[in-house]
Amino acid sequence: MTVFFAYLGLVAGDSFGAIQSKISTDLLSACKGSWKEWPFVHTVNFRFVPTQHRLLFINGVQILFIVFLRLLERSKRSVEGIGGGEMEGSVMIYSRTASLL
Repeated sequence: MTVFFAYLGLVAGDSFGAIQSKISTDLLSACKGSWKEWPFVHTVNFRFVPTQHRLLFINGVQILFIVFLRLLERSKRSVEGIGGGEMEGSVMIYSRTASLL
């Protein structure tokens, strides 16, 4: 997840100090979200999803988790007043992805 936040910061043109600050503030929230989601997802996957559909199920959930990370990153930016307007796009992607599942 550190690489994910660093990549987003570099693409957005943030300084290395800003990226390091973002990682130190957001990494724990992202890890907590991951720890809440993945044990449940894998339990459902191995218990209820047929073998031939397991990869598709995990990939779908992974897309939702990346959207969660992106929303977390964008919400921090909107609170800081940096780059607005892209939040709607992320929410639309989330709703479209959720409707596919």
